Amino acid sequence: MNNNILFPEKIKHKLKNTSNFLGISEEDFLINAVLYYLKVVEKQASFKQEIDMWNEASDEDFLNFEKKL
Repeated sequence: MNNNILFPEKIKHKLKNTSNFLGISEEDFLINAVLYYLKVVEKQASFKQEIDMWNEASDEDFLNFEKKL
Protein backbone atom coordinates (compact mmCIF):
# COMPACT_ATOMS: atom_id res chain seq x y z
CA MET A 1 0.00 0.00 0.00
CA ASN A 2 1.11 3.55 -0.72
CA ASN A 3 2.24 4.93 2.64
CA ASN A 4 1.85 8.55 1.51
CA ILE A 5 -1.69 8.57 2.91
CA LEU A 6 -1.82 9.02 6.67
CA PHE A 7 -4.54 7.01 8.39
CA PRO A 8 -5.12 6.60 12.10
CA GLU A 9 -3.90 3.22 13.38
CA LYS A 10 -7.50 2.03 13.92
CA ILE A 11 -8.28 2.63 10.23
CA LYS A 12 -5.02 1.01 9.10
CA HIS A 13 -5.86 -2.09 11.15
CA LYS A 14 -9.40 -2.35 9.74
CA LEU A 15 -8.13 -1.75 6.21
CA LYS A 16 -5.55 -4.49 6.53
CA ASN A 17 -7.99 -6.99 8.07
CA THR A 18 -10.76 -6.30 5.56
CA SER A 19 -8.53 -6.41 2.50
CA ASN A 20 -6.97 -9.66 3.74
CA PHE A 21 -10.42 -11.13 4.38
CA LEU A 22 -11.53 -10.19 0.86
CA GLY A 23 -8.28 -11.42 -0.67
CA ILE A 24 -7.44 -8.14 -2.36
CA SER A 25 -4.72 -5.58 -1.85
CA GLU A 26 -5.27 -2.64 0.44
CA GLU A 27 -4.85 -0.35 -2.55
CA ASP A 28 -7.55 -2.19 -4.54
CA PHE A 29 -9.85 -2.10 -1.53
CA LEU A 30 -9.36 1.67 -1.15
CA ILE A 31 -9.90 2.30 -4.85
CA ASN A 32 -13.15 0.31 -4.83
CA ALA A 33 -14.31 2.01 -1.64
CA VAL A 34 -13.70 5.47 -3.07
CA LEU A 35 -15.42 4.62 -6.37
CA TYR A 36 -18.44 3.26 -4.49
CA TYR A 37 -18.57 6.35 -2.28
CA LEU A 38 -18.38 8.65 -5.30
CA LYS A 39 -21.36 6.87 -6.91
CA VAL A 40 -23.38 7.35 -3.73
CA VAL A 41 -22.44 11.03 -3.51
CA GLU A 42 -23.28 11.60 -7.18
CA LYS A 43 -26.74 10.08 -6.68
CA GLN A 44 -27.31 12.26 -3.63
CA ALA A 45 -26.16 15.35 -5.52
CA SER A 46 -28.49 14.53 -8.40
CA PHE A 47 -31.38 14.02 -5.97
CA LYS A 48 -30.55 17.30 -4.21
CA GLN A 49 -30.57 19.13 -7.55
CA GLU A 50 -34.01 17.69 -8.32
CA ILE A 51 -35.34 18.71 -4.90
CA ASP A 52 -33.92 22.21 -5.37
CA MET A 53 -35.60 22.42 -8.76
CA TRP A 54 -38.96 21.44 -7.26
CA ASN A 55 -38.47 23.93 -4.41
CA GLU A 56 -37.87 26.70 -6.94
CA ALA A 57 -40.94 25.82 -8.97
CA SER A 58 -43.81 28.25 -8.64
CA ASP A 59 -47.45 27.43 -7.95
CA GLU A 60 -48.15 28.20 -11.59
CA ASP A 61 -45.58 25.59 -12.62
CA PHE A 62 -47.37 23.00 -10.47
CA LEU A 63 -50.77 23.92 -11.89
CA ASN A 64 -49.42 23.59 -15.43
CA PHE A 65 -47.90 20.24 -14.53
CA GLU A 66 -51.20 18.97 -13.08
CA LYS A 67 -53.07 20.06 -16.21
CA LYS A 68 -50.76 17.93 -18.33
CA LEU A 69 -51.52 14.78 -16.33
